[in-house]
Amino acid sequence: MKTAALFWRAVCWLGIGLALMSCKATIESELHPQPIASATIRQPAPSLAATATKTPFSPTATPTVRYQLTFTSDRHAGYYGVYAVEVGCLETGKPCFGEPELLFEVRWDGKGLPPIFSFDWAPDGSRIVMYDSRITRRGDIVVADWNGQNKVNISNSPGPDGHPDWSSDSSHIVYFTKVTPNDFPLISVKPDGQGALRLLTQSNLYYASMPEFSPDSTQVVFISDHNTDPSFDGLYQVYLANLDGSDLRRLTSVRANHFYPSFSPDGEWIAFEREMDPINLDTSLFLIRRDGSRELPLTASLAGKQGIPKWAPFGNWIAFIHFGGDNDRLLVTTADGSQLVEVTQGSIDYIAWRKLVEP
Repeated sequence: MKTAALFWRAVCWLGIGLALMSCKATIESELHPQPIASATIRQPAPSLAATATKTPFSPTATPTVRYQLTFTSDRHAGYYGVYAVEVGCLETGKPCFGEPELLFEVRWDGKGLPPIFSFDWAPDGSRIVMYDSRITRRGDIVVADWNGQNKVNISNSPGPDGHPDWSSDSSHIVYFTKVTPNDFPLISVKPDGQGALRLLTQSNLYYASMPEFSPDSTQVVFISDHNTDPSFDGLYQVYLANLDGSDLRRLTSVRANHFYPSFSPDGEWIAFEREMDPINLDTSLFLIRRDGSRELPLTASLAGKQGIPKWAPFGNWIAFIHFGGDNDRLLVTTADGSQLVEVTQGSIDYIAWRKLVEP
């Protein structure tokens, strides 16, 4: 079975869901990119360019810092891998992309959940943190070298874990875990597995998932379906809170499930995914200010499923997956929706930006 199809059904594995969609505009741009590849999308909006002129890849970022857009895929039969696409030309404001290259892969028979279901990178790009189902059937959070070697299990919890995120100050990793059928907390732990702490202790939210640190590492954005307002009970909303649970805010107020919140580099905006059609599981991407004061559509005119938005670390670019059955698309758009660039096509399950800081 194609891994993307498994991805959309993964909620049944965890109860509340490691990827809940399975059961399941105007912002001033800091960059004005030049589209670099064909991106034919059904029902394109005027503000989202559907086609683009291909330009050659020329990585010209500074010698000490470069960027990659990474993703997981089963494109190599019998294996499951983490792939990387080089990003260059950043000094021109017109990013260009290379071809996908394999970083590492593991054997997989295609049954059950993918062995690497969600992941993130250390701030210097030297290590990866990921959900790994090969250690135990429940799945644990492990830290490894960039090539998947020298793994250290940092969760070792009795229940399944998922969606790790590495803080920008390198000090901690946050993930969610299942303690009991009614208790899904967020856990913060050091990259060596020491000093594990339960977050949100000053809140009454015990169903939490898909966390991401704020750029200054002082807050966490996440989703939860445990709401004090009964009109939203059972529907996952986007929340923001200090790490101890204080200053808790519900950012979304629409009767629909929400997934995968992601901070802009300046911490002022959050991109997220909203379920638009619970029957067909269609979804669309939106932006909202961190105080919840303004919400803007990002991909409302695109058909089907758009998921897992990830804000780039170098400017107003947002990567996401346009799920297309047998042929997914990895796309990048500006936050104002003025440009849409296709990066690659094929089986794509999860994405993360990687910043490499080299000596």
